[in-house]
This record gives sequence, C-alpha cells and structure tokens, in this order.
Amino acid sequence: MKCGQYMAELCCDFAKCNKEEARMGDIVNLNKFRKKREREERQAESANNSARSGRSKADRAATAQDSGREKADLDGKRMSPNEDDNPCEPDTPPEPA
Repeated sequence: MKCGQYMAELCCDFAKCNKEEARMGDIVNLNKFRKKREREERQAESANNSARSGRSKADRAATAQDSGREKADLDGKRMSPNEDDNPCEPDTPPEPA
C-alpha cells in the first residue's frame, strides 16, 4: 500500500467514525486517529490474551495460598515429623554378604 493510499484510508475511516466532526476542508489530525486506533487494537489484543490465559494474578495468588495452607495442614497431621524417621526402614544399611 502506498503512503497516499494509507493516508486516504485513514481519512476515510476517520470521516466514517466522526461524521459530525469531519467535513470537507476541515483539518484532521491523522496522528491522533492512528494512535487511537492502535490503542484500541492493543486493548483488544490484551483482552484476548487475558481471556486465553484464564485467571487473573489475584486468582493465582489465592490458589497458591490455599495450596500452601493445605500442605501445612497435612504436614501438621503427619505421624512422624521428619521423612527420615521411617520405622519400616532400618537406620543402618545392610552389610554386604
């Protein structure tokens, strides 16, 4: 697309969006329109990305906190506080025969 085509396309899009404001002979700031369009595109992409990733940071933090609480609760209910204190295994390794 040539630069002139791009500018004409921007001007036509701007005129469609702002029919009351843009009239023949009015000076149109294409930079504002371009930046507004790019900002809206970024916001739409951001919304798609956040919907795709699923959960917010607060939800992930809450889940991590809940799982930490559950783990601490289960660790408190262990019969032996250390994993090394397993009564089924002997404390000394068997001697080679």
